[in-house]
Amino acid sequence: MSHHRVRIVLIAFTLFIVVVFATIVVMCMDESPPNVDDLRPVRLDIPDDQNAMTYFLKAAEMKAFLPYNPYILRLDRRDVRIEDAIAAELGVAYSEEGWRKRAGEIVDKNAEMLVLVRRGLACEQSQVQIRQDMYSGVEELDSLIDRARLEAGIHRRSQRIKDALDCAMDVVRFGSLLQNSRGGVFCWLDGEKIRRIGMSEIRSIVDVATTEHELVPYIEALGHYRSGEEAVADAVKAEFSTACSEIDSVGSASRPMVINKKVHLYRWGYIYKPNESKRKLAEAVRVHLANIPKYTCQMQHPSLPDASDIRQNIGVVNLPPGGASWKAAVPIRPKHIRYLFSRNAMGQWVWVSAAGRCRWLVTHRNEQNNDLIATQIILALKCYKLKTGSLPRTLDELVPEYFPNVPLDQMDGKPFRYLPDRKIIYSVGLDIVDDGGKERDSNTGKGDTIWEIKF
Repeated sequence: MSHHRVRIVLIAFTLFIVVVFATIVVMCMDESPPNVDDLRPVRLDIPDDQNAMTYFLKAAEMKAFLPYNPYILRLDRRDVRIEDAIAAELGVAYSEEGWRKRAGEIVDKNAEMLVLVRRGLACEQSQVQIRQDMYSGVEELDSLIDRARLEAGIHRRSQRIKDALDCAMDVVRFGSLLQNSRGGVFCWLDGEKIRRIGMSEIRSIVDVATTEHELVPYIEALGHYRSGEEAVADAVKAEFSTACSEIDSVGSASRPMVINKKVHLYRWGYIYKPNESKRKLAEAVRVHLANIPKYTCQMQHPSLPDASDIRQNIGVVNLPPGGASWKAAVPIRPKHIRYLFSRNAMGQWVWVSAAGRCRWLVTHRNEQNNDLIATQIILALKCYKLKTGSLPRTLDELVPEYFPNVPLDQMDGKPFRYLPDRKIIYSVGLDIVDDGGKERDSNTGKGDTIWEIKF
C-alpha cells in the first residue's frame, strides 16, 4: 500500500474517531436549567407559637399511653373504632362501666398531650419546616388522633352528641392542617387519611343522634374543610421541589446506582440529564396544576412513559417512590446493558415517579372532597328524618333547607346519586362510569364509591 493510501486511511480513521467522539459529547450534553420560578413553593413566615405543626410535633414527642395494640388501629382501617380496641382488651370482663373507667384512664394519662393538640388546633396556619425531616414526625402524629377519637366515643356513648361531634371535627381539622402544611405528598397522604377517619367518626355519631338541632350546624361547618385549590397547589409544588433535590442528588459520587456488588453506575451525561429531567417534570407538573379546579372527568393528564417499563429497562428492583434506595444486588443481565444505551434512563425514572405522585395528589383531592360532601349529605338526611319521620324520596327535598343546591359529585360534576330503597348515596368513582351503586372493586378499580345510610 502506497504512502498516499496509508495517509488517506489514517485521515479517514481519525475523522471517524472525531465524529464518534463529537457524537458522544453531543449526546451526553445536558440542556440549560429550566425556568421553574412559577413552581417554587411558597414559604410563609409563621411564628412558632402560631404554627399548628409546632404544637403537634411537641405532642407527638411525648410518650402516649396506649394500653391496646396500636397496629389494629392503622389509619388505612377506617372502620376500626378505638373503643372497640379497648373492649377487646377487657375481653370477658367487658362491661359498659368497665369500658368507661378504662377510657377515662387513657384520656387522663394523655391530658398534657391533649392540651398541646388543642393549642395546635386553635392555630389558623400550619407549615412544616423541612420536608424530609418532617415525614418521620408525621408518622408519630397518628397516635394523637386516637385520643380525639376516644373522647368522641366517650361522648357518643353518653349521648352527648354535640361534644362527640366537636371531637370528631377536631380530627377533621387536624387532617386539614396537616394537608395545608406545605409538606408534599406524604403530609398530604397522612392528612387525607386522618380527615377520612374524622368523617367516618362523624357518620357513626350521626347514627345515634336523636335531635335535629344538634346536627344542623355541622353541615355548614364541614364545608369549611373542603380541600382547597391553593392547598393542593402548595402540596404539588412542595413535591416538585423535593423531586428536584432528588434529581440533583441521584447518581452523585456519594449515591451511585449499584446493579450488583461489584459494578457501580455513577451518573454520566448520556444516562442521566438532570436539567432535562427537571424540565420534563416541570411540564408535567404544570398540567397537573391546571387540573386542580376541574372535575375528574375534565382532567387532561400528561402522557408519561410507563414506569414499569423504565424499571425493567434500568434493571432496578425494590426501588421505592422517591428513590430512597438506589440499589439492586442482582447479576448483570442484558437489561442492564440496555440501560447503558438508554438516554437519560436514571433521570426518567426519577421524574416519572415524581410526576405520578403529583397526579395522585390532584386526582385524589376530588375523592377526598366527595367523602366530605357525602358526610354532609348524611347529616342532612338524618336531620330530615328526625324532622319528618322518614328519608326523602330525592335529594332535591334537602334544598333549600340544608343545601342551596343538590351537592355535585366531584368526579363528573353531576348531582350526587341517592337510592333510598337501598339506603345508599354514591359517586361514580374514578372510572367516571355510573354502575348504579355497585360498590367499587378494589382490584380492578371499577364500580362506584358508596356510603351507607345506617338509620
